[in-house]
Amino acid sequence: MNTNITINFKLGGLAKSIIQFIDYFKQSKNMIEYEEDQKYNLALIALQSASNETRLYLKSIANGKAQNSKKEKELSTLWKTVGFALRGIDSELSKISFEKSDYWLDPESYNLVEIGEINLDLNTVVKEIKLLLQR
Repeated sequence: MNTNITINFKLGGLAKSIIQFIDYFKQSKNMIEYEEDQKYNLALIALQSASNETRLYLKSIANGKAQNSKKEKELSTLWKTVGFALRGIDSELSKISFEKSDYWLDPESYNLVEIGEINLDLNTVVKEIKLLLQR
């Protein structure tokens, strides 16, 4: 009789350990998913911010303001940040973001054909943002 009690007690302890391990695994998995969601959300925020800042700057140029090299360098930095944030999430959009960063370092060195070839059109980026928001 004592042997059965001891075996049941040991099996009960093992079952408890297994349940604790499964709970720990679930929590870890949930934490990883949460961190991935946070990374994704931060990348989208950075992308939206760069897009909005670029649109505002282009609108000011269209309304007659002079080009501002300081603002263009800020846009370059924003787009570079977006490029890094999107790595592992959307490699094509990450590449486009790095291209936009290069563009804003020296916009005069690009012509309309080059802009189209490397997909720097801001409307394309805005469409991609909308698609990413649907995921």
